[in-house]
Parts: sequence; structure tokens; C-alpha cells
Amino acid sequence: MKQKVIIITFILLSSVTFHLETLSAHHQVLAELKDLEKAFQANNHTIQQWQLQLREQVEVEKLTSTIKSIKQLFPVREMEVEYTNQAKKLKWNPQHSSSQSESIIIVVGKNSSKADVIYTLTGDTSLDKWVEESNVHALLKDIFTDKVTKFTCASTVLDDKMNSVYFLNRLQGFLNVQQVHKLRESDFTVLSGYTKKWDTSIPMENEQMNIQLAARQVDKEKTMITIGTPILTTEY
Repeated sequence: MKQKVIIITFILLSSVTFHLETLSAHHQVLAELKDLEKAFQANNHTIQQWQLQLREQVEVEKLTSTIKSIKQLFPVREMEVEYTNQAKKLKWNPQHSSSQSESIIIVVGKNSSKADVIYTLTGDTSLDKWVEESNVHALLKDIFTDKVTKFTCASTVLDDKMNSVYFLNRLQGFLNVQQVHKLRESDFTVLSGYTKKWDTSIPMENEQMNIQLAARQVDKEKTMITIGTPILTTEY
């Protein structure tokens, strides 16, 4: 089952074609996460964990300049280098606490003319506070361009008093999600859909999608609910 999910996610990631025209404004960075926060709150729950991820490809010949800019933004952490059979990875992983962190990684594939720059910000406290304390705005100004792509994710855990199917249906209704595809297993459900709330979308089965909602049973009494835009990029 996990392998199936990984394959689906990889295919969807490779098909992402949308671009964010402007991400410099604070509300634009958090637009989707704010909507997800409202959706949880409208159903008497709060986000327990969230993630904001920015991705962009750069020409390998421009990496020296990119690395220099990243080092200026993360002066207290040294760059770590990891080699695999397929690529070289450059990592900066400053940890602010056990539950809040921001990291940036550059993946350079063998014999590739481009490298992937991936920035990830996670937290479990106030969205506005943590984003303001992070380097996301500086990165958007100095590292990323208008070709950057954005992914967001939010999750919470339900106890046995809340039916996960009912909760997913409530979230789907609040966000006005039109179902495109649904995968259901005995302890696992993923719904892919489209909402007019956001302009960005990716193709799936001859339709457009920009949101995925997942419910996974974590033990006999608890279920984790995870929402990702435009797709889920975390394990769920």
C-alpha cells in the first residue's frame, strides 16, 4: 500500500506544471494554509502539524551563486554533502526546536543540467508567527523566482469519537471540493479533488486537481487526517 502511495505521489509531482506568479506578499505565501486552518476550525479541530514547501529548478552553472546566497541566509549551519548513486545532495538543516524547523536542500542529478532547490518549513504553532520568524521571505526575494512551485500540508488526529469519513466529508464541503479520484483501503482513504478557492492546479485523469485529503488509522482509536495542496508530499 505504501509503495502504491509513493508511486502515485511521484507521478503527480512529475506532472506539476503550474507556477506562482508572485509569492512576496505574506498572505500569498500562507493563502492555502490559512484556508486549511479555517476548515479545521470550522469543524472544531485545530492544525496539529503543518508544512510549507517551495521548489524550483536552477541551471547547474548557476549553483555557485545560489549556494552563496543560501549560506548568507543560514550562516550558523555548515553545508552537508551527501552522495548517492543517482545524485549529490547539499543540505542545510537548521533546527529551531523539536517540532519547528526549516531546511533547504539542493539535489543535483548525475549528468543533469539542472538542480532542484527544495525549501521546507514545518511547525505546530501559529502560522503567522513561525513564517515571520523564518527565512521564507528572504528566500523568495534572493533565491526563488516567479517559477517557484508551492506545496502546503496540514494534519490533525481524531479520537474514536469522531468518524473519519464524516470529518472528511465536512472538510470537502467546507472547501467546496469536487472529487476527481478516490482510493480506499481498510484503514486508509485518499480523496483527490479540485476547488475553485485556488487558481493553481495539476492534471489528473483528464481533469484538474489541486487538493488531496487523506485519512489513515494510526491505532485502534485514532485517525490522522491530512490535507495537501495541490498534492500531498508528506507520508500520510
